[in-house]
Amino acid sequence: MEQDDTIRTRERITAIQALRGIAALAVAIGHARIAAYWLARRYGEGGPPPGQFGGWGVDLFFVISGFVMVHASAEWFARPGARGVFVKRRLIRIVPLYWLATCVFAAWRLKFGPPFGHGLLLASLVFLPWSPTGSLDHVVPVLDQGWTLAFEMLFYLLFAIAIGWRAGRAVAIQSVMLGAAVVIGALATPTNAALFSWTRPILIEFVAGMGLALAYRRGMILPLWARLMLAAAGVAGLACAPDAFPHWQDAHRLLWWGIPAALLMAAAVSGPIRLPWQRLWERLGDASYALYLWHLPLFAVAGFVVRRAHVPFAQWPFIVIVVLLAQGVGLFSFRWLERPLTTALNRRFVPARHRDDGLEESGA
Repeated sequence: MEQDDTIRTRERITAIQALRGIAALAVAIGHARIAAYWLARRYGEGGPPPGQFGGWGVDLFFVISGFVMVHASAEWFARPGARGVFVKRRLIRIVPLYWLATCVFAAWRLKFGPPFGHGLLLASLVFLPWSPTGSLDHVVPVLDQGWTLAFEMLFYLLFAIAIGWRAGRAVAIQSVMLGAAVVIGALATPTNAALFSWTRPILIEFVAGMGLALAYRRGMILPLWARLMLAAAGVAGLACAPDAFPHWQDAHRLLWWGIPAALLMAAAVSGPIRLPWQRLWERLGDASYALYLWHLPLFAVAGFVVRRAHVPFAQWPFIVIVVLLAQGVGLFSFRWLERPLTTALNRRFVPARHRDDGLEESGA
């Protein structure tokens, strides 16, 4: 019986890893389509803009993050010293690779553009939402996709505060804080970039993930037909979403991408499911954070090579090639850079009993 429980738990973890890998690939494909579109414009080709395809990968990451933080912290709630250990582990997991990718891309932009100011670089490195132009429609760091990590860091900060209580109360406190932030944003309409970003409805996606984690811990099991219906509803919701929203972080995003992401996550964790190619899904999940960080710098280099070398260009071959290259870079980065660095820093700064949570969180 114990062995069966272990297998079922492993199957759910594999399903979460599969969702991670899919989320990172979706974001990469969406950005590859945008890069291909602008390259095509330079070559005189027409066609409509690619829309926001793949952006829902971020929303799926946020739901997963909420789930994993509660699941991975099961033994830490209400324990002395938990806050310090939690913060150390999160910083070790997120910061080094992000700083490296940001600095690499910053060096590229200094040489080839687009230009940026020192204030934006500093804000990027400390995860502070910043708008050099003052426009709240374009609050992005030097490494564009890093805007999501500003939300993750806010979530981690509030989670570190709440982890001092038992799990149920901690999740309730965390949910109230996140909900209050969204209400403040709706009522006060902040004009500061940081306050504006950190009061968006997208924060509720973390709450959805935490709620699923509590249900999982309490033994939530749904029949296979119900899980298939949840998954089908999630996929259908994403497929039916409009190409553009009035604002990229507003309630429309929560409706069209956040709720379907939560449905997919619920389908993954509410019962055992044996996926084919389990090892492949696990590896893609492992490399999801590296893929998420490195794909835009890679696309910039690929576009530069295409322009300078005057190679034949077609949008879909370009998209397929650069996404496959990015996935390869992500797998390489995880194996030879991210995992050794994270392991070394954990050994240096984190007590041995707190190093392995069985499910490393992707951070995006």
